[in-house]
Amino acid sequence: MNFYTFYTPSHEYIYEEFFIKSFPHNELTLHSSKFDQLCESASYRDHGWKDTMFHKMDTVIHGLESNIGDLIIHGDCDIQFFPPGLKDTLIQELGDYDIAFQDDGTRYCAGFFVCRSSKLMIDLFQDIKSNLHKFPDDQEALQYFLKYKYKSINCKVLSYKFYTYASETNWQCYNSLDKINFTKKDILMHHANYTIGVDNKISIMNHIRDNIMCIK
Repeated sequence: MNFYTFYTPSHEYIYEEFFIKSFPHNELTLHSSKFDQLCESASYRDHGWKDTMFHKMDTVIHGLESNIGDLIIHGDCDIQFFPPGLKDTLIQELGDYDIAFQDDGTRYCAGFFVCRSSKLMIDLFQDIKSNLHKFPDDQEALQYFLKYKYKSINCKVLSYKFYTYASETNWQCYNSLDKINFTKKDILMHHANYTIGVDNKISIMNHIRDNIMCIK
């Protein structure tokens, strides 16, 4: 199964230290793209962020067009893995659905999903790209099109094994490790979203990795 991701210079350390070091190459085939730094601050929704999301949509669309009839995975680079079993669990959890996203509480997470590549799925992400200028980001566009235009796409959320720490903060953005209480030990993946800034991402990723490694 093919896995598509991208990174920019601001996130290169995260990509190399966490993503690549933990990626299950024996289970999945990685396709990675490096983009120019269009968002100087590298902070969520800051100036240049949306320009980077256009390139992200190109990455997703390319993956879909190259794998018609097969499953693909897309994930952001601020992810670390705790295999084995990632591929088999994704296949099992997707089941007969068209697409399964990491759970973002009240919405689907555009930063990690597994899906069946089809013309309909390509149309969805092309619509997101074409209309991205109308939305704060790609994630908001995704929710809109799934709700109002692509109702025939069968969606679901993945289990807590595809983990974000925000699931333990009542889906609130966190910028400090002071009150972290990591409890979900049998995770397969950790996505460092719901925090702003590269330093905060690195801190939470180190914290989760240290806790997981202590019990394995």
